[in-house]
Amino acid sequence: MTANELIEAIYEEYQVIYNGIEYKKVTGLTYKKIGGGIRLLGELLDKCGHSVTIAPAEKIERKT
Repeated sequence: MTANELIEAIYEEYQVIYNGIEYKKVTGLTYKKIGGGIRLLGELLDKCGHSVTIAPAEKIERKT
């Protein structure tokens, strides 16, 4: 996902998939310096609503 797609996912609260696992929604996005570059990360809320996973944006997909 791009930054704009992650922002849309936050507002629309649709389910996403990362590494084959379904998540309830995207709750945030972060830019983080990793190595020599800047990386866009998404914060994904699990289906139970008790924990989050931080994932690289390019590996997050919208559940269809």
